[in-house]
Formats: sequence, structure tokens, C-alpha cells
Amino acid sequence: MSTSNQNEIPNLFILASKKLFTLIYHTITNLLILIAFHIADAILSFANLLTPAIGENQNVPKPFSPTHPPQFSQHPFIYLLCYLARFLGPERCPEWVKWWSVWNGIGEDGKWREVNLHQARNGSRGPCPGLNALSNHSIINSNGQGLAFHQITAAISRTYNVSPILAIRALYGANSLFEGRNLINLSDFSAHGMIEHDASLLRPDIDSKHSKSFKEIQARPDIGLINRFLPSSKLPLTLSDFSKALSIRRFECANLNPTFYTSFKFNLIGSENCAILYAITGGNRDVVRKLVGIDGYERFETNWRPAGKEAFGLTMVKAQALLAWIELGTTSSFRSKVRNV
Repeated sequence: MSTSNQNEIPNLFILASKKLFTLIYHTITNLLILIAFHIADAILSFANLLTPAIGENQNVPKPFSPTHPPQFSQHPFIYLLCYLARFLGPERCPEWVKWWSVWNGIGEDGKWREVNLHQARNGSRGPCPGLNALSNHSIINSNGQGLAFHQITAAISRTYNVSPILAIRALYGANSLFEGRNLINLSDFSAHGMIEHDASLLRPDIDSKHSKSFKEIQARPDIGLINRFLPSSKLPLTLSDFSKALSIRRFECANLNPTFYTSFKFNLIGSENCAILYAITGGNRDVVRKLVGIDGYERFETNWRPAGKEAFGLTMVKAQALLAWIELGTTSSFRSKVRNV
């Protein structure tokens, strides 16, 4: 055996060992993070049970900052974060503390900013209506560009009265988008097979013959789908309505899209999206239709408030309970359908 071949064997072994170690490391890290999420969420869920429901005008905090924190009695966690940010100062304060200790998404008068129509129609947007609405109302960057992870999660939590744990966990699934960079654009969430998926209630399948003209505008609302699956009515939307809509949509996409792909994971993502939408709107059709973009862009009224009245926000436990109710009400199969490439 030549010397070069003898040297290649140890090198290949070292390379394989590094890859195996990296895989084990990331698996253990993700598992520990998942466990931490569930422990923290269980604590918040228990705290919600012990804490009286908050008033309709109190589930979105007024503007605050490290120098002007909210009252400790109303928002103890936020107060402590503001105190920590002020104590550390701008130079030593971690980036995540900076984002979570500042909130100016709503005015002092309790009203949301008007939609920036130019940016709503031309800025960077993604397939998630909740994130697009944040950008349209200038709660996050109105152009949808240069967004930090905790800038987005903090805005989700404060705007929709979602617990910090659920807000972080919801965006954690797209954490790979942040690898190698600190900032992303909303259009990055359109990456197929990550958050955007086939059989969405609000977007045409990206590879279907019906979406050839929509490939560049996947981030824009599809009025036809909204009117079909979330029609106007005096009756509120129910969990069963979402189950039926998902069943029909999945069946049709599987038969019309030759490259259709789904799995139990993507089914859960679709049901979770519906569950969170239901929780933050209470099933109010008018609110839902505006939020998902019936006007051509995602928005809510200037005096709108989320339906949830939990003191510590919508938790993973409650969201997963709603998810389970919706998914178990569908007629979808638990088996994956292989993409035909």
C-alpha cells in the first residue's frame, strides 16, 4: 500500500469522527433545548392557572424601555429585564436582552400604527401572515429586511399576547436561516419545506401548475384561497372549520400537484398555524380575514387586541391542545407522501 493511501485512511477516519461528533452534539443540544422549552412552558402554564385573566386593554403592554419600565405589579418579568438591561448598560447587555427590554410597537394612546401601504405591497414578505402584519404596521422593520431573531420573537410575544417560550419555539424551527448571519429578511421564510409547505390554506403550492405566476409572489395573500377556506360569515370560525378546510386542501393538493409532498411534520405545522390563528383571534372571522390578507395585505384595526387574556400569554401547552383537536379532526393520513422529483 502506498504512503498516500496509508495517510488517507486516518484522515477519513478523523473526518467521519468529526461528522459523527457534530451530529451527536447537535442532537443532544436540540434535545436539551426542547426539554428546557417544555419545562419553562409548564411553569408559565401553571402560572396562568393561578393568575386571574387580564383585561382586554392590558394584554398588550404599553411602550417601555430600560429607562421607562412598566410597573412591576403589571409586568414583573419585563420590569426585571429592563432593570437588567439598565444595569448592564448598552456595551455589556446581550443582544437578546436589548430586544426583550424595549417595546414601541404600539403608541402611548394604545393604537397600532397605520399600515405602510408602499412597504406592504413592495417590501420583503413571507408566507406567515402574522409576521407580515408586524412589518406592515411597522412593529418590526416595515421593509421586512434586516431582522434579528429576538427582534421578531419579542414582537410576536407582545403583539399577539403569546408567551415568550412559544414565540421563541415557533421561530426556532427556522433557526437554520440564521446560521452564518445575524439578520434575515421575511422573504427568507419562503424557503420551501421549512415553514412554507404544500397544502397551505393561504398560499398556492409553489410547484403546482396553478402557481406558475405566483412563484415570485409567494409572500402575498391569495384572495381566492382566503374567500374559499375562510369565507365571510356572521358565525365565528371553529376548530372543526379549520379541520374541514385542511382536509379538503390536503386532498386537492395531493391530486392536483404532481410534485406534492407532505408528512406528519408538515401536517402538524399546518394545524399549529390554524391553532395559533384561532387562539389570537378567538375565531372572529372579520379579524381573521384582515389578518391573513383579504385586503391584499395583512393588517388589524388600530384598536385591535388579541383574544387571549392569559397573564403570561398563550403557552405551548394550550397551543398544542388546540393543534391536536384540529389535526385529529382532519381526514389526513399520518403517512408521508414521497415527493416525485
